[in-house]
Amino acid sequence: MEAQKTWKPTVGGFLEIVIGGLSLLVALCSALFPPLAHAPDGFYLLAVPFLIFGVLELLGGIYAFKRQKWVLALIGSVCAFLAFFPVGIPAVIFTILSKGEFES
Repeated sequence: MEAQKTWKPTVGGFLEIVIGGLSLLVALCSALFPPLAHAPDGFYLLAVPFLIFGVLELLGGIYAFKRQKWVLALIGSVCAFLAFFPVGIPAVIFTILSKGEFES
């Protein structure tokens, strides 16, 4: 018996993809543009965690849309929570609540 499909994984995946895009934008900007006059010297080091979070958020969002690989979708939503918690909280909640809709 297949679980009923709801809007929850779609919304969770959308939120993950939006935050993933923003994380990649932050990574790109902090790596390419010189730091501002008042920024600390290691400001460009922010690019590495935001790049990792951005990739995981995008992958998690894609798999949430497909309703596959729930663990990867959950990892993406947790990374979204860590990157931008006001939008990441609903992403985590919707992903957890929709666990039964995923294939594996």
